[in-house]
Amino acid sequence: MKTIQVQMLDHNVNSDWWKQIIQHFVKQGDEFEIRCWNEEKEEIKKAMTYGRPIQIESNLQTAIRGIVTEQMIKELLNLPEPVDKDVYNKMTEFFTIIVENKISSEHYGTELYLFNVHDDEVEVFKKIMTPYWEKFSISIEEKSWNDK
Repeated sequence: MKTIQVQMLDHNVNSDWWKQIIQHFVKQGDEFEIRCWNEEKEEIKKAMTYGRPIQIESNLQTAIRGIVTEQMIKELLNLPEPVDKDVYNKMTEFFTIIVENKISSEHYGTELYLFNVHDDEVEVFKKIMTPYWEKFSISIEEKSWNDK
């Protein structure tokens, strides 16, 4: 099992790579958590259509937890790229999306972590990322999410 870490270097890349990763690694029935900054009212409203709010330690963020549905995946894959790119070249409108012990999309998708990845999935990841490889810092390590 491997852990893959992806950090965007080229802030002009579009969200096609991110959507392909989501399409392959996120499945209907997975548990998810979405986090938004409290002032991101529209994003929170959208996330609430997927799940329910939960208590977290941060009083600066709102967290929503639920089960991934086919509709949620479809919407994530078909949403237009965010136009607010002043601070981040956003791949998604959500600051953080965590899916079970599989994937963590951080900082609006500019950082991505894949956990417990099998060798065949590493090959799928490489195939998806080949056209973008030079635009990211990518690390593939031999460890799982549960390793300390």
